[in-house]
Amino acid sequence: MNPDKMALNRLEDLARQADQHDYPTHTGFLTPVEQTEAAAFLRTRKIAHVLLSGYEGAERCVCVFLPAGWTAAEIEADSFLTALRIKPAVHRGLGGRSDAPLGHRDYLGSLLGLGIRRDQIGDILVDDGQAIALVLASIVPLIQLELSSVGSRSVTIERVPLVGLAAPVQDQNLIRITAASLRFDKIAAAGFNVSRNDMAEWIRAGQVQLNWRPETRPDRLLSIGDVISLRGYGRIRLKEETGKSRKDRHILVIEKW
Repeated sequence: MNPDKMALNRLEDLARQADQHDYPTHTGFLTPVEQTEAAAFLRTRKIAHVLLSGYEGAERCVCVFLPAGWTAAEIEADSFLTALRIKPAVHRGLGGRSDAPLGHRDYLGSLLGLGIRRDQIGDILVDDGQAIALVLASIVPLIQLELSSVGSRSVTIERVPLVGLAAPVQDQNLIRITAASLRFDKIAAAGFNVSRNDMAEWIRAGQVQLNWRPETRPDRLLSIGDVISLRGYGRIRLKEETGKSRKDRHILVIEKW
């Protein structure tokens, strides 16, 4: 059985358990691709569910299955998710200078180092060197007990309310380009400011993700809203088309972060 089929069978099994025990069941945190596939699968089978993320615009979400007769209004997000603020102690190195701020990779690596699975951790919001991590409520005691440092920095941990939680404002740049078509390799090369030949090779090698999945066809045509990811370069999103040039080329706005 392929992994996708196994994942969908797992969704169906969780939904069946919710009905049998008359109590909500839930998945781990699903990636955007997994959310799309799960939504299509559950919709065709008319399985009642709700997605919980912790804040508006979150990338990873938990799918909660509703027993017969339950409504989404009866589901309290903090029964399934917890937001933890992980704050490093200020440390001054030689010359009185503070260490470089910790980043997303530092926090994620330390959490995974506790033996926690990736799907037990949702988005990690990093701002000014400290983080708010969305995690499954069931693993909070483990984190509070075992996570004493991130990198070489000691940390303190506290719960924070989900209400009012929001992602920090990202440093985004808007890039305006013109293109004869919305080919994947052309848009990605322009957005990341690399040569089209290099980009085409990286795409064919499966190193570039389109909407969080590897896409190996350089000539794939994009749609407005598509997100392209390239490790080491960040992400871009085809934000909008504002019109056509005199030479009938697409005038596009790309969002980069």
